[in-house]
Amino acid sequence: LEVERTKKEKKLREKLSVVDCESAAKRHLKSYLPGSRSWLFEALEQWSSVSSTTNRVFWLQADAGMGKSVFAAKWSEMKKDQDQLLGRIFFNFQNNQLSNAAIVLKTLIYQIVKRYPAGIQDWMLRTIEEKPGESVKHIFEEYLLALLNQLEVEGWLKEDRPMFIVMDALDEAGAEGSQSRNELLMMLKSSLLLDLPPSVKLFVTGRPEPDLVKTLTPFAQI
Repeated sequence: LEVERTKKEKKLREKLSVVDCESAAKRHLKSYLPGSRSWLFEALEQWSSVSSTTNRVFWLQADAGMGKSVFAAKWSEMKKDQDQLLGRIFFNFQNNQLSNAAIVLKTLIYQIVKRYPAGIQDWMLRTIEEKPGESVKHIFEEYLLALLNQLEVEGWLKEDRPMFIVMDALDEAGAEGSQSRNELLMMLKSSLLLDLPPSVKLFVTGRPEPDLVKTLTPFAQI
């Protein structure tokens, strides 16, 4: 069974063209100073423990060099240890793959699928084969949202246990005004309004660029 699962994971990695986000997380974790930002941890814990359809996003916004990525890595590691982390992605405009919203979203999907039994991997592989597509809108709608809703239907996501997706440096998910970034923000807004299972919450970091402000402010604790 373990060999079969490994084969499926390998096939899924290839289908989704997975990139390495964990190296960024580990690198940022090394820069964390124990005891720092305690007020921010407290604010996040308060947000994360309250169920609310109007407060689905915690947006940590600050200029470059303020330690957003280090904090995102540390907080996501805490949620990973508590088995409440669905996935974490770290955008980076200096890396062609990590600034590509479609590629990074597919990596997030792979992270989520890996958490769950082989039946979810089978479902994801079938979905990719039956509904091929490479646009950010398609990946978000047909793969990510469909996956989260499937997990809810099968009882893996429960409303009384919040689960978290961490998106670091959202402002580096392509150039402002680019089609892929516009599609990503459009789908985020749509999913927060209608489609995201109630147990799923987003922790986002990024500079307060106009398109992010417009998209996230109605839903975010800042």
